[in-house]
Amino acid sequence: MPLQFLAPLHKAGRKITRHLENHLKRSGLSSGEAHILIYLRECGPCTVGVLQIISGCKRSTLTSTLDRLSSKSFVVRKAHPGDRRAVLVHITSRGRTQAAQISRHMEALETAIRNRVRVKEIEGFNQVLAAITAVTQIDN
Repeated sequence: MPLQFLAPLHKAGRKITRHLENHLKRSGLSSGEAHILIYLRECGPCTVGVLQIISGCKRSTLTSTLDRLSSKSFVVRKAHPGDRRAVLVHITSRGRTQAAQISRHMEALETAIRNRVRVKEIEGFNQVLAAITAVTQIDN
């Protein structure tokens, strides 16, 4: 029996990633780096641990990603004022500008997708996503 939900979702995820990476070629960013920038722009400074949770990356992979973003002056790491063992990652104004441009591109993609489906179809899609969350018991 073919996978009715997981295979199409996986395929769609790959297509979205390839679409984003084609857009990002000019900036020299990966989709993972873009994800981090957008998160920091929306949510503000956070610890490496939080970024690890939202990105789903191994700590070593995330460290390399943050090193690349830092070398491009998109983020800076600063000591956490409330916990001297922790580091907060901050987005720079240059990173904020880049994240805004990426967000506009993603919003345009979202609009193009939304324009091809009816409200009922979106509701059904959201129900499938809720079922995946319930079955896997993972929220992020």
